[in-house]
Amino acid sequence: MKIVADAPVEQVQNYVQTIQSYPALKMKNEDGILHYEVKSPPVKDDREMMYHSLKVPRSGQYQLVLSDGTHVFLNSETELKYPIFFTDNDSVREVHLKGEAYFKVAHNPKSSFIVHTRRGKIKVLGTSFNIQDYADEERTTVTLQEGHIACFFSGGEYEMYPGNQLWLDGDGMDNVPWVVQQADVASAVSWVSGVFEFNDMPLLQIMKQLARWYDIEYTFERMALKEHRFTGVAYRNLPLEKLLDQIEKTTDIHFKIKKRNVTIY
Repeated sequence: MKIVADAPVEQVQNYVQTIQSYPALKMKNEDGILHYEVKSPPVKDDREMMYHSLKVPRSGQYQLVLSDGTHVFLNSETELKYPIFFTDNDSVREVHLKGEAYFKVAHNPKSSFIVHTRRGKIKVLGTSFNIQDYADEERTTVTLQEGHIACFFSGGEYEMYPGNQLWLDGDGMDNVPWVVQQADVASAVSWVSGVFEFNDMPLLQIMKQLARWYDIEYTFERMALKEHRFTGVAYRNLPLEKLLDQIEKTTDIHFKIKKRNVTIY
């Protein structure tokens, strides 16, 4: 079963009522956060019937609390597939991610937590970290804020500690990940608190973020502009025109907006 996060409140409520047929499960949707609570674990392990997918479209953002207490923040154009509840006998808790999410994993020494991405997986016991793994991005990025995780990419295992960031470029099959020892964690997770934080970021990467958040298309008149780097901070609730105006004031780059299309020249 799949739910779109920006659906009308009535649709979310109907969705919640639909799955109340699972007597062990309680769901509630409050203040943009979807909560899963388990009154008692299921007797039969029928996981194919118990998976849900939460999809956040462009210009959206949503939060989800899984039945084990793990808090997940989902960025724009992101989809998470997860069991509607975990049992006490689970030796592992597994979810599948497309896009970007910030995880605050509930600690359970008896059950590791694994996030599957298109290029590999991340294994934790209890920690806070960010994963960016969009299909239109050449780079997959994992940023660890707290705790200790292990990333399994390109046939290797890479341990990470607070402040570390892992980069994996290309298709992820033959390329070896690069672990940054002291990364800009605050910038990587700034979207969770409603902020764009660009730290010497190429304009192409900035426009990809803005396209997902403002639901726009963009065109570069000169390819060289894609590599122009910009540093700055802006709130995500700022109108697109004002945000682009901030970039114009500190660079020699200009933007022309026509409906949902932005031309960079």
